[in-house]
Order: sequence, then C-alpha cells, then structure tokens
Amino acid sequence: MATVDYVDDKLKEHEQSRRHPDASLTAKGFVQLSSATNSVSETQAATPKAVKAAYDLANGKYTAQDASTTRKGLVQLSSATNSTSETQAATPKAVKAAYDLANAKYTAQDATTAQKGIVQLSSATNSTSETLAATSKAVKAVMDETNKKAPLSHPSVAEIVLH
Repeated sequence: MATVDYVDDKLKEHEQSRRHPDASLTAKGFVQLSSATNSVSETQAATPKAVKAAYDLANGKYTAQDASTTRKGLVQLSSATNSTSETQAATPKAVKAAYDLANAKYTAQDATTAQKGIVQLSSATNSTSETLAATSKAVKAVMDETNKKAPLSHPSVAEIVLH
C-alpha cells in the first residue's frame, strides 16, 4: 500500500513536470476558467458569474408582446366561433365549426318559375327552356333579327305602336 509521503511525492513530481494537457473539443484535459462574456475561446470554461451575466443580458433583450393587427407577437388561440377579438387566433376546431355552420345554412337549388335559385345562362335564341336564362347576346340577336324583319320605322309597326 502506498504511503502518504509516496503519494505526496508523486503529486509534487507531476505538478512540476508540466505534463498537463490542455482540454480541447476532442480531448480531456485542464481548462482555465474565464468570467468573460465576450470570449470565443473553445479552451476556456465559463464561470457561473459569466453564465449569469450572459443569462441576465439575454433575459433583458426580449420582452414578449401581444400580437395586434399592426404588430407581430404572441397570440392566444381561441376555439370560439362568435368572437370579435382581433388579438386571438382561431384554432382549426373553430374554423371547422364555422365552415360546417356556413355549409349547412345554404344548399344551392336550381331556379324554376316557382322558386328562386341558381340559373344557367344560355345564348341560344331557339330554346324553350324554363330553367335557362337568356344572356345579353341572345337578347341582342333576337332584337337584331326583329329589326331586320320589321324595323320600328316601318309604317305598319309605327301604326301598331301608335294605336
């Protein structure tokens, strides 16, 4: 068993030998402590004082602010579908609920002579359909054809219009 004197001698010999490898990113070794907060050294270790100074500086740099229509920031989510808030953002659940509600409110129906609804336009001038609506092009074509056959200036048409 080693004596205290033997161990002390070996430690003293090692200390004086200067065979103390420095630590690196790839090898273990001795490091020097540093309280600098602006160092880029990869061979020195930060002290708690340096870490606290860096933390305090970083902590004071950004104060979270709420988002608005004119400023980026933190946003609170909301699943409400009746909110008028400009500081909350809708969740997918709220968007789906609003979509489902809107989708259920109106189902498009075709128009008939007895019911309002959606009509399809037609430029045909020979159709007898009661579910199609005439376009301006169809009306103009019929007017042009009518004017060719009996212009308003024709004496018999003028006579009919006057009586």
